[in-house]
Amino acid sequence: MKLKLSIVLFVLIFLIDIPAQTTETNYKIPLGSKDNVIELLINNQSTENLKQLKIKAIEYPEWIKFVNTEVIINELNRYQKNTAKFIFDVDKFAQAGSNVNISFKIEYKGRKSYIRNINIITTSPLNFELFQNYPNPFNPSTIIKYSIPKSGLVTLKVYDVLGKEISTLLNEKKEAGIHKIEFNQTNLSSGVYFYTLKTDEFLQTRKMILLR
Repeated sequence: MKLKLSIVLFVLIFLIDIPAQTTETNYKIPLGSKDNVIELLINNQSTENLKQLKIKAIEYPEWIKFVNTEVIINELNRYQKNTAKFIFDVDKFAQAGSNVNISFKIEYKGRKSYIRNINIITTSPLNFELFQNYPNPFNPSTIIKYSIPKSGLVTLKVYDVLGKEISTLLNEKKEAGIHKIEFNQTNLSSGVYFYTLKTDEFLQTRKMILLR
């Protein structure tokens, strides 16, 4: 799943002695989205040329995966602008509806710093997907996860290699999001089995292996 979200924020830098500033902007972003971009536009409104500005992501949840967490602007002349660009992915197994901050610290000359907070709210995934069970091979139980972008009737069944139905794990309405269910069978023999996820719009099958 790939969705690119671009966020552009302005940070004004002055040389007057004021406390670190915190501002907050809210953005919604789907689970599993990739190559999202945050651009902090640094605007030097002071009367001095600034050197070695450091912009760093300092607080964020572990399910946000940054390609880079720090940008250094070697020089920013007075009344000039420059951009600090950060790229990140959102883990597809994060919790939908999470409301968290990403905090960036902008500092220079060791004299003062600015804090910019970006509020991220995770939304449901964009696509249907059936994930590989874990563990695999398994004995006697394994976890099956799947994602659905909208609510609806969901069926999840397990079959043997001959296509015979072994078990119906799920046959009910589910809300949009990422879900999981345990498959536990102590009576089955070792071998290859298949599990199939079906909705009104989606059908996918994966293979799993039971080892006694």
